[in-house]
Amino acid sequence: MKTTTVLSTLALLSTTTFAAPAPVPQASTTPATVGPFGLMSVRSGSDIQYAQISARGSKFFIGKDANTYCPEENEDIPCSTYGNTTQLRLSGDNLGLDVAVPGMF
Repeated sequence: MKTTTVLSTLALLSTTTFAAPAPVPQASTTPATVGPFGLMSVRSGSDIQYAQISARGSKFFIGKDANTYCPEENEDIPCSTYGNTTQLRLSGDNLGLDVAVPGMF
């Protein structure tokens, strides 16, 4: 009886296909670049729900205008096309303000 069980098990194993585990996707070694993007507060049931987050005077504020600067005397920069909003950019592990011209606080 034991021999029959062993032979049956061997016969079953010889017809069974075992699949190799699927390869695990590796993290990309190239740093991600995301931007520009703005920030919004999400606080359900409050007066700051969906309010814009802006940079002003080296700080971030909810619901206030951003403090931006564009030198009007420079003809190469179309200042009228830029808004008064705070935009950020993510590059790898670095997050910073998305600026084209150094501004004044």
